[in-house]
Amino acid sequence: MPSSVKVITDSASDLPDGILSGNDIAMVSLAIRFGNRDYIDRVDLPTEEFWKMIRSSTELPQTAAPSPGAFGSAFDEAFEAGYAGVLCITMSASMSATYQSAISAAKEHPNGTNIMVVDSQLVSMAEGLLVMRAAEAAATGTSLPELYESISAARERFGLYGLIGSLDHLRRGGRIGGAQAFLGSMLSIKPIVEVREGRVEPESRQRTRGRAIEHMIAKTADHGPLARVVIVNGDSGDATVLEEKTSTLDCASETYSVILGAVVGTHTGPDTVAICFERAPLQSPVHTESW
Repeated sequence: MPSSVKVITDSASDLPDGILSGNDIAMVSLAIRFGNRDYIDRVDLPTEEFWKMIRSSTELPQTAAPSPGAFGSAFDEAFEAGYAGVLCITMSASMSATYQSAISAAKEHPNGTNIMVVDSQLVSMAEGLLVMRAAEAAATGTSLPELYESISAARERFGLYGLIGSLDHLRRGGRIGGAQAFLGSMLSIKPIVEVREGRVEPESRQRTRGRAIEHMIAKTADHGPLARVVIVNGDSGDATVLEEKTSTLDCASETYSVILGAVVGTHTGPDTVAICFERAPLQSPVHTESW
């Protein structure tokens, strides 16, 4: 076993299965409700099927945080596999009860003193990139307390800009935060949001999707030099355009695209596209291997 610390996250991180397995990361799924039916994200509701359903459904889906029991089961599996500790990284506590559920599970667990929970203050692949860094550090033998401190300190290096497909999804889902300033203007603007201090906040208003994509690239470039950049595609036809334009960024690794998951997609709707990034740490070598 390469690490003494198991890294666990939630399905809002949008980490693809290959990255989860390749980096020894466990995932606890949120629940998605369509009408009267409940699904477990990425267990009995594949992400591709979610986007088909949301395109055809007249009802907006809802999300629910995992129960403390779901996190407790993941913690059990880690200790039964021989890990000495668990670092659990969740989506922003300001967006979901997922963090509190993990905290409750850790407090109730027999090995609770060897479990630490981090509020990423992020979501989607911005959270996912933070989780990847934690897994890479765990694989080098970093202790649980050191891992907790370093990942908590690193959070400010990660961020995202998103071009929202439907503010109505955000509004009706109760996750709109400061982005409510955009309401009433959807016909004339293309709203760009960012996650700031753990909340979805308005970043700017653009007149066309083309200009919005250019703006997101420019804003991301302002954070350079970058360690990693990921494009997140919420059933959007122009995600490839955004990915192509990342070639202009000062980034140490190749850009990849992933599918926006049901947790975030429920609140943003189709035609959403986002750019998630990690700023390179100062005076520190950057990991550049492909995923």
